[in-house]
Amino acid sequence: MEAEKRFRCGKTIDASVQKQILLEKQHWREILERLLATVQFLASYNRPFRGHRDTLEVEKSGNVIDRIKHSAMFEPVLREHLQRIEDKRIHNHYLGKNIQNELIALVAKHVKQTIIQKILQAKYYSIILDCTTDISHIELMTVILRHVDEVSGNIEEHFIGFITVEKTTAEELTKTILFEIDELGLDIKNCRGQGYDNGANMQGEKSGVKTRILNINL
Repeated sequence: MEAEKRFRCGKTIDASVQKQILLEKQHWREILERLLATVQFLASYNRPFRGHRDTLEVEKSGNVIDRIKHSAMFEPVLREHLQRIEDKRIHNHYLGKNIQNELIALVAKHVKQTIIQKILQAKYYSIILDCTTDISHIELMTVILRHVDEVSGNIEEHFIGFITVEKTTAEELTKTILFEIDELGLDIKNCRGQGYDNGANMQGEKSGVKTRILNINL
């Protein structure tokens, strides 16, 4: 009976330990919330995340770390977190490049899912595709989707991402496009418009990408 009473009142022998665990859990939750808000802010303004150095000990360590440092001047949660790092009480502080990349990927995935959900609600969409090479001479295809917003009636255009292309023949590009559309969960038969450059592999009337996709939609 005494044990049952203590459980109900939260006064068991390990109550203080459990309280400390809950406080620590809440601390890391608040740190992650602030990191995520920082990632969203920088991404919305197309700002770079990292500088030439990724350490907390130096000035100008990149926008993420510098913004956290600045916020810590007024934010007790971040100020305590940086103090823990400085005192070497923690080593995994979640401010490094790996967690930044993971947060960026998670935010990007959520944004893409939101876009695709809106397109699925609208049902019909158009695709705009173009190929370009990056600084390392790798061929990349940009994927842009357009649709009419179901609520506002406005035309919305969304950049979905880059796709690495090994061959730029019409056949290979068509396969790549169809695979990407399928991966996004869209039906190519609901595609109602295509936009390409003037390359023969794209616009060719007999065997270009445009013609091949039109034939699928017949």
